[in-house]
Amino acid sequence: MKFPRLLLAVGILAIPAFASPIDTFTTTGVFGSSSSSMATYGGGGTLTYVAGGGLVDLGVANPSNINLGEIDASGFTAGVLTPIGDTLTITIHQTQPSPGTGDLDGTITGSLAFDASTGKLIFSPTTVDISPVHYVVNQPAGGIEIVPQTQFGGRTTIQGISSAPAGVPEPATLGLMGAALLGLGLLRRRRVNN
Repeated sequence: MKFPRLLLAVGILAIPAFASPIDTFTTTGVFGSSSSSMATYGGGGTLTYVAGGGLVDLGVANPSNINLGEIDASGFTAGVLTPIGDTLTITIHQTQPSPGTGDLDGTITGSLAFDASTGKLIFSPTTVDISPVHYVVNQPAGGIEIVPQTQFGGRTTIQGISSAPAGVPEPATLGLMGAALLGLGLLRRRRVNN
């Protein structure tokens, strides 16, 4: 292989270094009143945290919508509002691009019945960073409404966004890209001279 073509081929190999990371994560949730993923309130009503997570290619969509889990409400009596004051800690377990964990702490207020709800989930803060990914809870003003069983089957989805900074190439990558440009220039010069 001739030298200019070799430089071009080596430079092309540097292009993937500009790609953003793949974000792979799972979530777990613990209610403060029970120290588990399920909490029982007066009258036998329960809130159960259902794990979220997924695989997100931040090179395709950055930021990307993500599922941080769900709260499943069941066993509440129709027409009887039961107080559900509690805390919920969601832990994000990131495996890619680098392993790590981070917590989102929420407070649950209000009351819940089979057919009515004044329940709210409010996270503070609403963000957590697990290098290099930034996670944000989509939280409307006033908090996330905890729905009763008569709406969406009693499932409240906790949605969020993950994002990562744009890839910054290392000096070696820039050198390879420069080699590619030099190869292109030498090929062009040779064609013009011939």
